[in-house]
Amino acid sequence: MQNKLSELEYNVMMLLAAGMDARAITDYLNISYKIYIKAKNNILKKLKIKTRNQILFTALENELIKL
Repeated sequence: MQNKLSELEYNVMMLLAAGMDARAITDYLNISYKIYIKAKNNILKKLKIKTRNQILFTALENELIKL
């Protein structure tokens, strides 16, 4: 899955899965909100998912994060 996503998209996905909100992610990655939205939308499209919550489940299923 990681090779489907750009480095930025992967980082955004991991931070979303960790529970960070948009403001925290944009501050942490030092990116604009517009870039964040584009990356998030690309993640949803590339992984064929529809919600932010599915990002967490996808990361768990692919053992990218652990609880």
